[in-house]
Amino acid sequence: MLDKIRFIINKRIGPRTLLKSLWVYSKGRSNSNHWSLNSFLINGNSIIHLEKNIKIVIRGHFSMGLNSNNFPPTKSPCALQMFEKSTLIINGIVDTASGVSIAITNNALLEIGDRVYINSCTKLICCNKIKIGNGSIISWDCEIRDSDLHKLDKEDFLISGPIDIGNDVWIGSGSKILKGVRIGSGAVIASGSVVTKDVPENCLVAGVPAIIKRKNVKWMR
Repeated sequence: MLDKIRFIINKRIGPRTLLKSLWVYSKGRSNSNHWSLNSFLINGNSIIHLEKNIKIVIRGHFSMGLNSNNFPPTKSPCALQMFEKSTLIINGIVDTASGVSIAITNNALLEIGDRVYINSCTKLICCNKIKIGNGSIISWDCEIRDSDLHKLDKEDFLISGPIDIGNDVWIGSGSKILKGVRIGSGAVIASGSVVTKDVPENCLVAGVPAIIKRKNVKWMR
């Protein structure tokens, strides 16, 4: 299940543990023709639930709850739930702060790109497919959910739909990204927004529901 991946759960993550994890290499070659680095570190206080036939692919480094510079600070544990036949793919370096919760239900796929940071107490609930592009930042207390989880008594009602978040997207604190939404690269989601429709590239959206406030925006990491 975790073949070729260094998987560490430790109540005390010290320098030796970290160093040990950083020197685990896969047997395959990366696109750049160098040995690829694969490690998966989880804070020992985290809640872990892994069912049968799951798939975890780490093409880089993934850590949950190990960042000591959380802002705002929290002691809440991280949580990772993967249900039967679910898939998690990490395509680079991904770090999360304390209190981040990730749930991937049966047959669902969560894919996260390179240089992605997820801040404290944010929730990712994947029941279909969620993809987060390279260089994106997700602030604290956000919720990204590709399903309503319950169905309305309506013939054309779709309970879930994939979410596609582009590269270099900034999602402000307290925002919610709901099912079937595509967010274009370079977009900015203002704090407290609820995104229910597609967001074009390099646009700032805000409000409930979120609407376009500015176009051709640029933000600095």
